Amino acid sequence: RRVHGDLSSSYEIDMRTLLQGVIDFRRRIRPIIKEEFARLANTQSPDVLYVGCSDSRVAVNIFASTKPGDIFVMRNVGNIVPSFGEADEGGMGAALEFAIGALKIKHVLVCGHSNCGAMHRLHSGRCQHGSPHLSSWLRHSDRSLELLRTGHVLAGSESLSEPNKLSQLNVLTQLENLRSHPIVAEAVHDGRLQLHGWYFDIANADVFRYNEELKQFVLLNTDEAKKILPTFDQAHPSVEDPLAHSERWH
Repeated sequence: RRVHGDLSSSYEIDMRTLLQGVIDFRRRIRPIIKEEFARLANTQSPDVLYVGCSDSRVAVNIFASTKPGDIFVMRNVGNIVPSFGEADEGGMGAALEFAIGALKIKHVLVCGHSNCGAMHRLHSGRCQHGSPHLSSWLRHSDRSLELLRTGHVLAGSESLSEPNKLSQLNVLTQLENLRSHPIVAEAVHDGRLQLHGWYFDIANADVFRYNEELKQFVLLNTDEAKKILPTFDQAHPSVEDPLAHSERWH
């Protein structure tokens, strides 16, 4: 896609889709949701903090059909949450404080995905590629690699590639790292916060959730959603019947 040696051509090709998207937004979507943005202009009250990978293929607003204002998003390479006490690389500590302390979110969701470049890099040796910042960042997932190499395989993941097994284990590692933060541990203990692990299969466009009882990721379909819906606070306005809205703002 890029035209090397010609910055103007490279910019034109790389930016064309974005520019066309803005025009399409103004023509089709803006008239529909302008009032919604006006309502959100001075306040937000998301229910969920989404911790996801920066990978361009993993778009939570698409696979979870969210609207503006629904989720507070924190994305980085590898959907990583450094443990409490580590340097606040990537601003995760600040995001947790703001989301839990100021926004009073009720759920933190860590979402990994298939064919993750970060997990491929970790699996092949994070210190072998001449990227010091990336190598240092991926150390927060070393525990995931240790689990994989000591034979820890989640039920139902036997047919996955090694990097994809690692990606699922990494979701669990980052959930543990989350629990090391006092602001998270206190909110969980008090019943004000729930933690969730998801895994997005890019090739099949399927979302899986980690089932604590089964100790495995299970497909998040209509039947599964109906099972877990009662565990959420029904009084909260953002918790709805998963079948109630097949189209959010089309």
